[in-house]
Amino acid sequence: MIIEKEVLAYLAQNPNAEDSVEGITRWWLSSSDQYTVAEVQAALDELISRKLLVARRCPEGHVYFRANLDRRNS
Repeated sequence: MIIEKEVLAYLAQNPNAEDSVEGITRWWLSSSDQYTVAEVQAALDELISRKLLVARRCPEGHVYFRANLDRRNS
C-alpha cells in the first residue's frame, strides 16, 4: 500500500509523468532503496487493476506507466 500511495502522490504533483518500472523505482519513490523492482511492479499492477494507471508498451518492448487521465477526468 505504501508504494501505491507514493506513486499516486507523485502523479498528483506530476500528472503527465510517465516512466518504466525501473525509473519509477529510482526516481518517483522517496524511499526507493527500500523497494525492489518486483515490489514496485506488483504495486503498479494493482494500480492498473484499479484503473488508476495505464501501461504502454513500445515497439522495442519497454513498458511505460502513467496516470489514467481518462479515469481522473470522469
